[in-house]
Amino acid sequence: MKCVWVSIMFLMAVVITPANAQQQKGDKELGATALIIIIPDADYSMGIIQGKYGYYFTDRIQGGVSPLLSITPDVTTFGAGVFGTYSFLMSDAKKVPYVGAQFLAPDFGNFDMSALGLQAGLKIFLTERVTFDSNINYLISMSEGSGVILISSGLGFIWR
Repeated sequence: MKCVWVSIMFLMAVVITPANAQQQKGDKELGATALIIIIPDADYSMGIIQGKYGYYFTDRIQGGVSPLLSITPDVTTFGAGVFGTYSFLMSDAKKVPYVGAQFLAPDFGNFDMSALGLQAGLKIFLTERVTFDSNINYLISMSEGSGVILISSGLGFIWR
């Protein structure tokens, strides 16, 4: 499954002719990403659907919130997170790399599952206002101190 996502992300980055990036100070972004976590040794799997609402404080700095739904074979939980990113925006950019930090609380009923981490990603502008967003996250559990790597992809819509 992981190979399929990596192949899709590679094809999207190479094959699609992206449009010029148009993010500006004051823009808002609404997006959604999805990922599946499968840990064969632990006989454990989990799916996460994450929404995203962000505001561009400058052309490069974005902050926002991200409600999420975590689905396991036993239980479905609701949670949320906050994030901040810095975009390496260049003139007439079609692909915009970014780095950021985030805090996630995937279960409002159990804050022991909360995690803090860093992310790096790439937004590919499919049109002037639609992006394909792919990122990798390294999150550290607030209670256990253990880390996990998550890779997610999705679409974003920017408006003024």
